[in-house]
Amino acid sequence: MAHPDEIDFISSGLYFTSGSTSSEVTTLAVGVKLPLELGTERSDLFQMNFDTAAQVGDNFKNLVNTNHGERIGSPGYGANLSPLISEYQELGDDFEAAAMDRIQAAVTAYMPEVQLQTFASRLVEDNDPGMLRIDLEIGYSVLTPTVSFSGRRLNVSFMLL
Repeated sequence: MAHPDEIDFISSGLYFTSGSTSSEVTTLAVGVKLPLELGTERSDLFQMNFDTAAQVGDNFKNLVNTNHGERIGSPGYGANLSPLISEYQELGDDFEAAAMDRIQAAVTAYMPEVQLQTFASRLVEDNDPGMLRIDLEIGYSVLTPTVSFSGRRLNVSFMLL
């Protein structure tokens, strides 16, 4: 029998039996999903990433697509590939090496948790001879004490006029 001043834990709040749950477990948003979309269900105003790997992918894509001077307050942010893309014809075989150097420098400075693994570029010629597209595919992984994933691919395209 319990002492008169003792309180049983059974009366201290919610009681769960085996296999029952009171509500769905929700995870917190990691960041805003890009491109911006209006939020639904779990998201607020805009769609959110609830997966760290997806958020790192969005951040990496932004880093590769950003040129120097485009980010307010951080003029050196980005891989600065657009000036390089415009010199594609002149660089020839040296294009891939120059692009890899720029991407590696940006990753080292702004996303050191990303480990670059593979790189491939492909010139896509359309029906319009004045419009060419360069597709880049970058393989990467992330290894930190809290986050680890590998085998990810980033695909980006640049238009060459």
